[in-house]
Amino acid sequence: MYHVLVISENRILLQQLWQWLADRSNLIIQLVPFSTDALNAFSANQVDLIIIDANILLPYQEILNDLTQAPWNYGVLFLGKDLTSANYQHPLISLQFKQLNQTAFKKALDCLLQQLGHSHPATEKLGLTTFQSVTELPYGTYHLLWIKTFAQAINSSEIKQLQNFLQLKFLTLIKLKKPDELLILINRTQLNSQLNFLQLKKELIILWGANCSCVYRKNSASVELKQQLISFNQLQDLHYFLRGEILMSPVKPRTNSLNLTLIEQCLTFSQALFSGHLATAQHLLQTIYLQQIKSQHSFIALAYLRLQISFFIYLTEHQETELTSWNFATLEDELQALLKDQFWQKIKYHSPIIKTTLIQCLQVIWQHFSQGWSLKETAFQLAINKTYLNRIYKDQFQLTIADTYTWLRLEFAKIYLCYSTATINQAATAAGFKSVSYFNRVFKARYQTTPKSYQVKVRKEEKLNYYEDYLEPSQWID
Repeated sequence: MYHVLVISENRILLQQLWQWLADRSNLIIQLVPFSTDALNAFSANQVDLIIIDANILLPYQEILNDLTQAPWNYGVLFLGKDLTSANYQHPLISLQFKQLNQTAFKKALDCLLQQLGHSHPATEKLGLTTFQSVTELPYGTYHLLWIKTFAQAINSSEIKQLQNFLQLKFLTLIKLKKPDELLILINRTQLNSQLNFLQLKKELIILWGANCSCVYRKNSASVELKQQLISFNQLQDLHYFLRGEILMSPVKPRTNSLNLTLIEQCLTFSQALFSGHLATAQHLLQTIYLQQIKSQHSFIALAYLRLQISFFIYLTEHQETELTSWNFATLEDELQALLKDQFWQKIKYHSPIIKTTLIQCLQVIWQHFSQGWSLKETAFQLAINKTYLNRIYKDQFQLTIADTYTWLRLEFAKIYLCYSTATINQAATAAGFKSVSYFNRVFKARYQTTPKSYQVKVRKEEKLNYYEDYLEPSQWID
């Protein structure tokens, strides 16, 4: 059994590596999302193999220098830079990001393990009685606690420690396939006192370290547990665990007044654009214009899609698309002009991992800009270090995430001001600005005019087409 430590502040990369390593029964995997925790995790577990992402915030050379003091033999798989020429005393293999795929990764891993040529004894298995299914449970109301350690197989002594902390005579366990996961069902009648979940989280960290995470549901009737466990399986996505988040209730997606099919098509259109699947994007554009917008006479949908296209042009060509550029006689004319436009180009991302991360980042920005989100919420949603995320985003687009959010809000507010009966305050709120005074200040700084003056000028000069009309604020996206 080999203990493997993976260090990266890119949670997308961590998730990818985790998936590639999931079928290796001879490995105990520990993911470290903060480089400052790396050395402690390495020393505490006497790690056999360390996988390092070159883009970590703490310079990788400092980590490599400190690792040389370890008294045991270990290997290094280095991702992102070529260190094969470095004078390093332990087995080391480098893979650049453009070479990083599942086959090359597994080949490098096997080569390092072969060079190490030793193994640890198998981890102790659970010695507690467990239920095979929820149908065996006695009638009652249960709390569900799903623990994932990312460090080691969970052993019986650790469960007994948790048992003592919870002040329970016994725990009800459901067997899971992976030894580093544990599903606990706590019958409310077994609790001697109300459970403090902040204290519980601290206890989990004491037992399994800072990388231990959990998902929690409370007050589930035994007759509903089967359905609850199905929901748990649907939630078994690494970003929940990597964030270390305790979920007290099911996540409810934000709804809006656009029909769901349109929302899904627009998001797919955006993803196709930024992924470089231009043929798919053009097909979706035609479908949305002709089947959604034209048939339903929805200017809301039209404005939503126009903003998406302007967003792509802004990021790839660093150009702002003015409302006058949308002044076509018919929807068909507008569609034909878009299909012939030169903005259809593939983005050259710096690496496949960076591409995956940034496409997900752009989707989050697009979905949440009108909710007042910032870099902090975006990084949290993606489970990525915010400094790292902002750095790779700026390297790719020459813009910060904060700049992008501001641009989107201002562009949305401009459309809202010109094509609805909204007040300045309503436009600012709808676009995601926290106060109308801040909105006025930012708007004037960028466009050298106030929102009110801009609204009056455009409404006076622009002639609305037959498929455009003024809307009440309540008709717009919630």
